[in-house]
Amino acid sequence: MTDCKSTVLNFGMQPRCFDYLKNKHEIAELFDFSLSQFRGSGLLHLKYPIPVKSLIPKYSWVKNKEPDEHAELIADEVLKYTDKNDGKVLFLSKYDQKVFSIVQKFLGNRAILLDPKKNLEILQPSPNQSLIQEKINKKYANKLSNYLGKFDVIVTCRLLEHAHDINSFVKGLTHLLKKDGSIIVEVPDSTKSLLQGDIAMLWEEHIYYFTGESLRLEFESHGYGLEKYIIYNYPQEDALIGVFCKNKNINLDITSSTLPSGEFSIANIFRKKVENLKTELTNQLSMLKKDFGKIVIFGAGHRAIMFINLLEISNLISFVVDDDPNKNNLNIPSAEIEIKNSEEIIWSDIGVCLFAISLTAEDKVKNTLQRKTKKNIKYYSISPDSQFSLPIFSII
Repeated sequence: MTDCKSTVLNFGMQPRCFDYLKNKHEIAELFDFSLSQFRGSGLLHLKYPIPVKSLIPKYSWVKNKEPDEHAELIADEVLKYTDKNDGKVLFLSKYDQKVFSIVQKFLGNRAILLDPKKNLEILQPSPNQSLIQEKINKKYANKLSNYLGKFDVIVTCRLLEHAHDINSFVKGLTHLLKKDGSIIVEVPDSTKSLLQGDIAMLWEEHIYYFTGESLRLEFESHGYGLEKYIIYNYPQEDALIGVFCKNKNINLDITSSTLPSGEFSIANIFRKKVENLKTELTNQLSMLKKDFGKIVIFGAGHRAIMFINLLEISNLISFVVDDDPNKNNLNIPSAEIEIKNSEEIIWSDIGVCLFAISLTAEDKVKNTLQRKTKKNIKYYSISPDSQFSLPIFSII
């Protein structure tokens, strides 16, 4: 489905999160960052995806780390579909590696993991999702099917949300699938984050923001029926696993004629919460700064960068803390905020620390900082699910 609804949110021109700057005089390249919605499926998406060639980081140490604790769940599903036949399974990328390793122990050479150089003609070493998704289309599927044949099951983890054209991507998969084959797709579940107004979940590398319903409707529009959903709960953003079967009985007339009002409501809730956040956060942070002292953000990943830039709060942040030596002394793109190591908190007049790190690491970091600084710092989190979440999340 490619029919677009009106723009949901327009954040104007924004930098790429991996464009850490060497000094405050360096200028980051900017791109239009707007969130829109498909009318047919209600799927939220970036209106203007950044061109693939512009999504290659200039620093080799920038890597996308994806959660994979749920790999065994996906492997179990794969093996159910190949238990009573000699089915072949295709895995698309390195982001399927853990699932592939489990399945290969049972299926041997009936499990195939695409090699980006050999199979997809990608010359870039260790390519990211944007480079891989570009090759998942009907043209490359034709080439692959000529020497790999067609598959009973196709598995794709943490790739679909990076696709620049979901229709082209799914058509490519369909061309590699046997007539009654199945696709097992795993993506971040954005439902909770959207309902919470978690603006930091947005990212220029994620083109699509799926809920269970929008994922189902997108696949139904390509003739797939939903077999089952599996939700794997993580502290911050859950994993959504959908098993879709080709030629399963579905009513395409109903799919194409019924508007997903629930998805429109979710988008409207997100928009209103983000607008309220933009209006009220500056006031709340200003009060915290007045009452307790200077503010720092701990963590210089894409969540922190999105939070700072989309909410325009750079003037309230003294510096960003990150103990990754690759990031030290660099600057947050566009915000002109320096990244320093945690030792700087000891010597600086810091009264408030905002966590922009994994929720499971927050307690450990707090305890470490308290031990090192011996200061009465106030700790908050930019994540609504955190025990330290900013008070504003309870009122927007």
